[in-house]
This record gives sequence, structure tokens and C-alpha cells, in this order.
Amino acid sequence: MWVFFDKYGSKYKEQNFINGRPDGKWIEYYQNGKKSGEGFFIKQTKDGVWQYWDQKGNIIYKVIYSKGRKVSESKPAEEKRKQKTDDSIIK
Repeated sequence: MWVFFDKYGSKYKEQNFINGRPDGKWIEYYQNGKKSGEGFFIKQTKDGVWQYWDQKGNIIYKVIYSKGRKVSESKPAEEKRKQKTDDSIIK
């Protein structure tokens, strides 16, 4: 696993490579140290669950890939806000 640091010494990315190409886990970080994104490559192709967070640690976007093709996506933070709005209208 390669670890990348910005000019201030803060970790901003971890990623696996095979023969110089992305393969395996990929993680990016905000300057506050919290994850901003995480996913998995198989032979340079996105595969499995990819998630993205806001700076507070809330999931804002989730995508599922199968051999590089997007299978599904969701925006949990938006769905949660919409549900709260819908609940308040019903009450």
C-alpha cells in the first residue's frame, strides 16, 4: 500500500498498485484526517462498493461497481434530508 502526503505532511491518499497500475484498495482523506472516499480496483477497474463522506464523516454518496460498470448509486445524506422533510409534512 502506497501512502501519499501533501506538502504539509498530512496523509491524503492510500492506494495499492501492481505494475504501476491501481489494483486493490484506494482511500482518500480530508485534511482533518477523516476519509473522503474509499473503493477498490481490480486490474485498474473500479469494482465493489465505493463510498464518499463529507468532512464530518457522513456518507454522502455510495456507488456499486461490477467490473467497471456502475450497478447502483445512492446519496444517503440527501435521502435522509428528504425523509426528514417528508416526515415533518406528514405530522
